[in-house]
Amino acid sequence: MNNRDTRDTLPPGQLKETDFTISPALAGIIRGLWQANSWGEAAHTILGGIGKATGAAVVALRRVDGQAGLLRHDSDWHASPAQTEVISATGVFAPNAGMPGITWSSGEMQWLVEPGADPHFQHWAASQAGLHAGAWVPVRDRHAVIGVLEVLWAEPQPLGDALARLLEAVSDQIGAFLSRQRAEEARQAAEANLGLISRTFAKAFHSSPVAIVITELSGGKIIDVNASYQALVGYSREELIHHFGYTLNIYDPSERQSIVQQLRERGSVRNHETRVRTKSGEIRHVLVSMEEIQLDGNACALTTLYDITERKQAEEELRASQQDLNHAQAVAQTGSWRLDVRRNELLWSDETYRMFGITTGTPLTYETFLSAVHPDDRAYVDREWQAAIRGAPYDIEHRIAASSEVRWVRERAELEFDADGVLRGGFGTVQDITERKQAERERERLLVAEAQARREAERQSELRLRFLAMVSHELRTPLTSIKGFATTLLAHDVTWDAVTQRDFLGIIDAEVDKLTEMIDQLLDLSRLEAGMLRIHPETVPFGDALAAVLPQLRAIARDHRLMVDAPADLPAVQLDRQRLAQVLTNLVSNAAKYSARDTLITIAVRRVDGGVEVDIADEGPGIPLQERQRVFEAFRRGSDDRAWRTKGAGLGLAICKGLVEAHGGSIWIQSREGPGAVVSFKLPVAAPS
Repeated sequence: MNNRDTRDTLPPGQLKETDFTISPALAGIIRGLWQANSWGEAAHTILGGIGKATGAAVVALRRVDGQAGLLRHDSDWHASPAQTEVISATGVFAPNAGMPGITWSSGEMQWLVEPGADPHFQHWAASQAGLHAGAWVPVRDRHAVIGVLEVLWAEPQPLGDALARLLEAVSDQIGAFLSRQRAEEARQAAEANLGLISRTFAKAFHSSPVAIVITELSGGKIIDVNASYQALVGYSREELIHHFGYTLNIYDPSERQSIVQQLRERGSVRNHETRVRTKSGEIRHVLVSMEEIQLDGNACALTTLYDITERKQAEEELRASQQDLNHAQAVAQTGSWRLDVRRNELLWSDETYRMFGITTGTPLTYETFLSAVHPDDRAYVDREWQAAIRGAPYDIEHRIAASSEVRWVRERAELEFDADGVLRGGFGTVQDITERKQAERERERLLVAEAQARREAERQSELRLRFLAMVSHELRTPLTSIKGFATTLLAHDVTWDAVTQRDFLGIIDAEVDKLTEMIDQLLDLSRLEAGMLRIHPETVPFGDALAAVLPQLRAIARDHRLMVDAPADLPAVQLDRQRLAQVLTNLVSNAAKYSARDTLITIAVRRVDGGVEVDIADEGPGIPLQERQRVFEAFRRGSDDRAWRTKGAGLGLAICKGLVEAHGGSIWIQSREGPGAVVSFKLPVAAPS
């Protein structure tokens, strides 16, 4: 078996290419082919011409059955009736089966010069028919193989170039002819179908209940309309054909231009909502769909118009009614909802969406609702709802987390059940009760505040009475002493020596100092509360300021062990020396008053971030945790008996707090393990010059 590129040496005595008159033979075959009306009419003549021109015994055409995937016998010519059996016995081939199948699959010309024992030729009835050589040429429709031209000889036959060209040329012409014939048959079928479609379309066009109009695509001139279109716009066919919709004021030209632009961009227009004006001037709402069609080679638009005027009116009425309902619900701050179990549908009013902080129109589920409920109330709401769908009443109040705001709502529902007790649906309302809850909370707060104020007033009254008693005592004690010693000195019946007189006057002077100190404290407190206390700060190294007041502090703590822990490199601080001395003497005086003799009082100074911190610690009874903030209030003293037995008006710490804060500092009671108290204050360092 050989393909097209093989060259064979002709054995002696065989047919030579020069024995063929190829060009006239080819011309005659081709002329006869193209003069025929069909292949069936020309097949015998054409195949016979090939046989006579090539000296073949049999010439056949096998054509591809694309649906079955087989190569079938189509037509044949034979020099003698005996060779007919070769064709009839081998009428069908699968791909790669036999020489025709191989030619079909490979798309290349095949031939056998001397079949001999070749298995591809052996299965034919070649020996009985006396056939000894063959050529198989693919017949093409452009690039696809649509058949195989089979040529068989009674003697061994080599394939020379001239014979190959003849067979290829003839097969190409047969392929072209068959292709043209198939195209013509398809065209005739299409025309028949088109005629049927045209008649069907015309009938559907004119009988359609939907308004249809055909116009020129570019200009919009009306070519045809159906009865429904005439009924829609109120014009007769004669008034519409060959006119333009915009000249009849049916539509706005710019609106049609917009629709045509959509058609060109998208390929079609679907349900574009617009309006048309009828002959009577009425405005109708329509949905427009448009497709481009070709009529006699011209681009046209097939347009359908679906009248939705009644639907739009109903929608508008429903919208107005819904707006009224939404407005009423917004004013009343009451939303509504509807549940349809059969449709698995939960519908909320706009006000309900607003209250729950969910975008209007968001698809809803029970989980959506529950997620908007305040996390602390979800279990309660779910429990009440589950009870409701078992038949229990549903009337609850709970919180919702609407955006960043927490609001209160009251929900009530009436659920519907079928005869078997299965939930079918229900209707409910949601009322925003946030303002009511706020009023209730405010009322509760006021009641609590009133009770607290009453208790505080009672406590203040008690404190005031105790304070008045204490102040009276504190003022009366030095005055009594002054009065007593002054009266003694002025007595006429006793003469005192100079030393005794001096002692009495010293006592009077000390008592006057105590009285002056108490009056000064009351005045300082009054100025602090009025915001009128003046300080005169200057930049002073803190160590220097502390050293200046130490003698006074040692005198105050003369019955105690006073220890000062202050590094030498303390920074400069903006302070009023006199007021700092007042703070330190008050704090050391308190420590001395509340701690036993010979106990340790420590003044520790250290530099901290941004300032200087001073800690005054004693070994007294300490200050209970619950009183550590209140001791800085005016007239506030410890709650134990010892505090009330200790002399003082309860003004020292309040004045210290005001003075420290006037310097931009802070003061507090430190926690410490064991007995005693630690009062600390911090002053900021001076800004660099």
